[in-house]
This record gives sequence, structure tokens and C-alpha cells, in this order.
Amino acid sequence: MRIDKYLAHALNVGRTDVKKILKAKRVQVDGQIIKDGKFQVTEQTVRVDNRVITYQENFYYLLHKPKGVVTATKDASQRTVMDLFSVADYRADLYPVGR
Repeated sequence: MRIDKYLAHALNVGRTDVKKILKAKRVQVDGQIIKDGKFQVTEQTVRVDNRVITYQENFYYLLHKPKGVVTATKDASQRTVMDLFSVADYRADLYPVGR
């Protein structure tokens, strides 16, 4: 997988932001500074600002949906299950499944 896609997904940022991070020489793969977004990552150790970044393809959360909360990403009149997430757990690419 390309390092730009890897970082965009792992850091939950856009590829434009990843380009800035790469250009600033903040990314290391197995101790080597990487500046090219096309660099292929397999099982190496990826670090940004000396912090290890791990790639997780899927995120699953099991929630108890209280009465009055709707299973939707957005609703103008009611709280949604997305409102139940803390700021630390929320990701823009999450979506509800089920009732």
C-alpha cells in the first residue's frame, strides 16, 4: 500500500495533509525518512514525529442505543447514534449498521 493512503487512513486526515507531513520530513519507515507518497509500505514500522502509526482497516463499535436516539449519521430533529461517540473515538468514516 502507498504510504500516503496508509497515513491518510491511519491518521484520519486528507491526502493533502499527508503531503505536507511528508514534505516536512516527519515520516520514517524503519528509520529512513520518507518524502515520496508513492513509497510502498508492507510490514515495516511507520513513525510520524517519532510516534508509531498502526494501520487498522476496519473499526467496529457495539453500542446500546437508548430510546429516542435514531440510527442515522445526521438528523435535524433528534440525537443520532453518532452523537454517542466521544471526540476521541469519533471518525468521519464511521456509519451505523442495524437498528
